[in-house]
Parts: sequence; C-alpha cells; structure tokens
Amino acid sequence: MKKSLTKIKVIGVGGAGCNTVHRLYNAKVDIDFISLNTDIQDLQKKKSSKKIRIGKKATRGLGAGMCAELGRKSAEENYKDIETAIKNTDILFVTAGLGGGTGSGAMPVVAEIAKKNKILTIGVVTLPFFFEGRKRKKIAMDSLKEIEKYIDTLVVIPNDKLLEIIPKESTIESAFKKCDALLKEAVESISNIILNPGILNLDFSDIKRILKEGGSAFFGVGRAKGEQRASLATEMALSSQITRFPLEKAEGILFNITSGVDNFSLAEVDQIAKLVKEKTSPSTKIIFGASFDDSLAKDEIRVTIIATSANVR
Repeated sequence: MKKSLTKIKVIGVGGAGCNTVHRLYNAKVDIDFISLNTDIQDLQKKKSSKKIRIGKKATRGLGAGMCAELGRKSAEENYKDIETAIKNTDILFVTAGLGGGTGSGAMPVVAEIAKKNKILTIGVVTLPFFFEGRKRKKIAMDSLKEIEKYIDTLVVIPNDKLLEIIPKESTIESAFKKCDALLKEAVESISNIILNPGILNLDFSDIKRILKEGGSAFFGVGRAKGEQRASLATEMALSSQITRFPLEKAEGILFNITSGVDNFSLAEVDQIAKLVKEKTSPSTKIIFGASFDDSLAKDEIRVTIIATSANVR
C-alpha cells in the first residue's frame, strides 16, 4: 500500500478501547496504534504499536474499577507521555467503552490534549447495556458530556441498539464481542476512506471540511453483491443503527464507494449519490470518494457514510 502523507493514529483507552486496537493492529494499514490502560495485566495481553500504562501511583496497576475520577487522575499522571505519543498527528481516533473508570475518566483527558495540539480528533465510543445498571450509565453519560467539549466528531454506539440486530439467543459474551466489532468497523471504515488508493481520492482537506468541529456523527456501512448491489449497499448504510440524529439534519456528509476490483460503473456512482441526496437537505455539504480494496469479493461493493451535525451535541 502506498504510504499515506496523512498521519493517522488510533488510541484505545481502557479495556474496550484496547480491545479495538488489538483487533485492528494486524491490518496492513499505515496507522500507529496506541493502547492506554490502568490495568497492567490487560495492557500486556494486547497488541499495539505503543503501550502507555497510566496511573501507576494512583491505581498501582490494578485498574480504575468504576471510578471515573481515578481514571482521570491516572491520565493526568501520565499527561506528558500521552501528549508525546499523539504529537505530529493529522487525524486521531480515540476509542473507548464508556461506563468504566479508565475509559470514562481518561478519554476526556486524551481528547483535551489532542485539542490543545490542534489535532483533528474523532471519538468512537460505546454506551453501556441497560442491564449493566444505572450507575454505569450515569458514569458514561457524564463522561460523554466532558468528551464533547474537546472532540471534533463523535460516533456514539449505544450497546442497547445491538439488541435490535443480534439474535435473541445470543450470550452476553457474544454481545460484548459485537460491541468490540462495531468499534473496530467504525474506526476501520473511516480510516480506509483516507488510506485506500482510489480513482476519486479524498484528501486530508476533504476529510477536515466535514469532520472538523463536526459534532455528532451518523455512521453507516453497507455491503452487497449482484445486480442490485449499489442500492442494497446504500440502503444498508443509510439504515444504520449507529446514529444520534436523522440524516436530513446533517450539515456535512462524506461517503465512499469501495469495490474489490475496478468494476463499478458511473451509473452505480450516480445511483448511490442520488439515494444519499434524497435523505438530506439541499444545504448539506456532500463529498465522496471511490476506491478499491482487494479484501472484498470480486463483485462486492462497500458503501460507507459519515454524516455530521454540530447542532446535535
């Protein structure tokens, strides 16, 4: 793969965030992966380009439990280490599962450091399942308010939405694995738009135009094969469960069409663009790209849609 001139880093905060980095690490992409955690044992098990143990004094390596304040103090204890790790970055993804101590407490600190260093920052977080209790939900929502002060664009995945799309007989373990997979897919899809070579490239200025101070984000991805693949993949992406606002309220939309080989037609691009425009207002800024990904099947296409709205913080 051609080396990207845009420097991208992904930092996973806490257990769920480090799981995402671990899953993404083996992908052959030009990205630096950073794992950040208070739990030294969990940190040692995870793969990443760089590992940062935070809160050695505050937690003695035992994790932050459900204490967000302890997570915050742990990140502040290693403020310089975090700042050094994310410097000289164009786009930073920060990912975490909110509701626990480290993710909820440390992620706002990471986002604040990124803002101070003028880094375009995209947050990708999950909210707890209902069955995890009111306390965990409150911790998550309090953290979300803090994160929103510093982040440019925030993708929020409410875990309860998964109950609508996974089989009812699924185990709790498989539900949490699905959460990890969604975090991974969100980060992977957005970064692929920038990194994959294409016939209609989106450069950093294009991405920045939509995502800088974008606010809340709608994220959708759809895949399909066959004669109706363009409409099927687009409808799948448009019906995403990962949204905090209706698409017609979007101020900016970035969408990308990816195929396994050079086999999609201008008519398909036009069809996809029309389907996206039908869901948006006339004033919405829309940019798109088209690229290739040899991991897709020969007749498969993937449509990725990211929409932002600064008014839905």
